[in-house]
Amino acid sequence: FESTYCVSKCPVGYGPDTSQKCLRCPEGCASCDPTAPFCFSCVADRVLLSGKCYQYCSGTNLLSIDPNTKEAVCSSQCPSGQYSLAGVCVNGCPVSPVYWIDVVGKTCVRGNSTCAQVTKDANSCAKCASIDQTLSLSLTCQLPATTCSGVRLGLSCLESCPRGYYKDATNTCLPCTLLGCDECQSATVCARCSSGRVLTQGKCLRKCGTPGALTDLTRLDPTSDIAPCTLSCPSETFLVGDLCLSSCDPLPMSLCKCQGVLKGTSCLSSCPAGTLAVQGVCIDCPEGNCALLGTPVCKENEVFAELVQQCFELPKDGCPSASKAVRYDNGKF
Repeated sequence: FESTYCVSKCPVGYGPDTSQKCLRCPEGCASCDPTAPFCFSCVADRVLLSGKCYQYCSGTNLLSIDPNTKEAVCSSQCPSGQYSLAGVCVNGCPVSPVYWIDVVGKTCVRGNSTCAQVTKDANSCAKCASIDQTLSLSLTCQLPATTCSGVRLGLSCLESCPRGYYKDATNTCLPCTLLGCDECQSATVCARCSSGRVLTQGKCLRKCGTPGALTDLTRLDPTSDIAPCTLSCPSETFLVGDLCLSSCDPLPMSLCKCQGVLKGTSCLSSCPAGTLAVQGVCIDCPEGNCALLGTPVCKENEVFAELVQQCFELPKDGCPSASKAVRYDNGKF
């Protein structure tokens, strides 16, 4: 008896089918498409070839796929046109990181780390990996000890920090270690979150996973990386999609729905003194004295006319057409 529950992704050894159910992968697969079946990655003691996970051959034998039977075979050398790489026969050597193809030995040899491309052997560079390195006559790349016009990552000089790193005050690229963050602005501030998380105050919080519930970003627990769930946003907040926000900035107001009454760009639970709520917006009363407008309570689709002390229904065209209508313009009667 296995219980059924929801997860953000299938565990190791399982893959999602077309109905988003986690089904067991073929033996040796760490992740897969169970409907094919097709393996995307393998467990530690297996190797991926043509969508399947195979065990390594024993001793010095090499693993390859027989072109006729399409089955894995172990042999002392690779078939014609293939090269050995970590005990497996491959059609071509990787280019990142760079490898040199030993045609005689039919082997992929890891290139020097300073090379972006190699030429006559694994240590002879055709192109340097760093923009500040210089290719010498001996086909080696040399990095100046003190000069770098960009940023440094280890011993390399780059134009900018790669994804997952940020630049510190010394123009050095440091790894981003913030939870759920893909791109860091600094050691403590995230600039872009991974999927399923929302950026709030420089942190990446997991969104509410309860179906039909909203993610409330107005009341956060500083000790948790999960945003609270709520069925409705508080009255002084904005609803934007499935998020409750305390401010609409920098979004346009047309995308934000105030859950209370709107005063300028702020969402309030009620209008302040000297103002009156009309269709969810706080407008200024004459001379700041709302008593001059009388005390009738108008419906949501009505406007109070000071001149005749009555409520008038607003037609769809936005301007009352009755003989006793008044003009409402620029937030004033």
